[in-house]
Amino acid sequence: MKLFLHRSSCISPANTDLLNELKRLESKDSHYAIEPDYSEYLSPGMTRRMSRVIKMGVYSALACRDKNQPETIDAIITATGFGCFDDSVKFLTQIIKNDENLLSPTPFIQSTHNTVGAQIALLIQCQGYNNTHVHGGLSFENALIDAAIYSTENPSQTLLLGASDELTDTFTDLWKNTQPNKNKDMNLGEGAVFFICNQNKTGSVCEVSNVKTFINLEPEEFSNALREYFANSLNVSTPDIILFGLPKKEYESLTFESMPAESISYKEYCGEYYTASGFAVHLSLNLLKARPDVKQILVINKYGSHQYSIIHLKNAQN
Repeated sequence: MKLFLHRSSCISPANTDLLNELKRLESKDSHYAIEPDYSEYLSPGMTRRMSRVIKMGVYSALACRDKNQPETIDAIITATGFGCFDDSVKFLTQIIKNDENLLSPTPFIQSTHNTVGAQIALLIQCQGYNNTHVHGGLSFENALIDAAIYSTENPSQTLLLGASDELTDTFTDLWKNTQPNKNKDMNLGEGAVFFICNQNKTGSVCEVSNVKTFINLEPEEFSNALREYFANSLNVSTPDIILFGLPKKEYESLTFESMPAESISYKEYCGEYYTASGFAVHLSLNLLKARPDVKQILVINKYGSHQYSIIHLKNAQN
């Protein structure tokens, strides 16, 4: 597969605009995104009608485009794990409180998983392909694969690829009540990220050369799958940096042909959420722009106890 990423925009608990301002999340707690001044791209009337996750997703998508000469967007592909969770909770609460009578349609309309993609399409007048992927912790990876396939079939088109998930009190309670004890003290996060991508290498920052997803693997099985990927898929030198989104003890137990000199536990900056791997790809773009010596980055992600993924990125300028 081949897909070139040109620009990205991200809202998260971490400031990812400047690498030297990245700060680790210190406490084991719920970490909410640092929200921007939405009025830069959205009117007050619009923001009043949007929930947090919609505002974060739409703002990220609009901020991703060139301010001076916004690209024509031909397709929009989004990913989310829980969609507009807060609006879903509001709608279900209304059903109970009002005994299924006199229900406001707004929370229902905005509770669907494809709301972010639809809102973006309306704002930028994009009438092309619009798809939302909801695959738990592999949502962003599947959106990335879809974007690569669509872009290959439509090489002259430019896409907006993104992901968004929100953290709410209800979600935090559900997490604590359903997760095994070993996961209950994890940093929970949220965020939105968008990328401008196409098949044009000129002006791009990085190339997505491969995406692999794995379901229902034990840690030892994933270690074997990763070793096989290194042996059969890279066909080049060891990646310069590995961004990993799995517990440190599990990462340290992985076996490689040769370990890269540098590794970063990216969920220490953004927290754990369904589409956190989107944050990792955004961080990768920042690293590739800031450090010309970095030729390859490998993103290794894990969500829950059985969903793993590998995203292989190359510096497009080398």
